[in-house]
Amino acid sequence: MQNQDKGSAPQPVPAARMASSRFALWTAAQRRTVLSLSAILLLFLAILNWQQPVSLSDPATQSALRSDEIADRLDPNTADAAALAAIPNLGEKRAAEIVDYREEFFRQHPNQTAYKTLDDLLRLKGFGVATVANLSPFLCFPANPGDPPAPIPSRKK
Repeated sequence: MQNQDKGSAPQPVPAARMASSRFALWTAAQRRTVLSLSAILLLFLAILNWQQPVSLSDPATQSALRSDEIADRLDPNTADAAALAAIPNLGEKRAAEIVDYREEFFRQHPNQTAYKTLDDLLRLKGFGVATVANLSPFLCFPANPGDPPAPIPSRKK
């Protein structure tokens, strides 16, 4: 430091020296070290990725796991909307559509089964082949389509 008299004003620091000292938190050697370590880490990760690439497995199976073993498949001719809504990717709205169509069908065709096969669901608006195929592991239909369905408990409105 410079010797200063009590009455003399402090000497101004040159702007270039002040800027370099303000922003230079690390010395040049420290910056080189950090840069070298970063480069080594990046090289290590690149080699690791090259030796063991990450890949996704094949797409999910078409049917749910162990769906063939489920004893509780739902019959769309007798199941209520809440039970149908529990089927994955079906939802409450589509479950209600299945029940509404079934009830309307029973009014127009007493003692007949509304849904005899899986393809009968295609009559519903918004139900396509893919949707029906996704529902197949969770639904069952009467063994003898000529048999009338079991009685349906009445819905209270």
